[in-house]
Amino acid sequence: MLYDYIITNFEKDEPIFLAELPGISRESVRQEMKKLTDEGKVERLYNGVYYLAYTTILGTKGKISIDKYIQKRYLEANG
Repeated sequence: MLYDYIITNFEKDEPIFLAELPGISRESVRQEMKKLTDEGKVERLYNGVYYLAYTTILGTKGKISIDKYIQKRYLEANG
């Protein structure tokens, strides 16, 4: 299952791009991510960018740092 792959390969508040996820087709990966988003297991940051949902000490959902998104998207991309 895709959720098991995400849990083992990604940390909380780390951006997850659809291109990084395995699947038969991009459409099937999108549909699975939509289901996970509706269930509250992952959160959507932008189109095609997700992150693992987590709860803060105050009981609210934590947000991903935009700096982490920029670093992974532009600075670490392709070495």
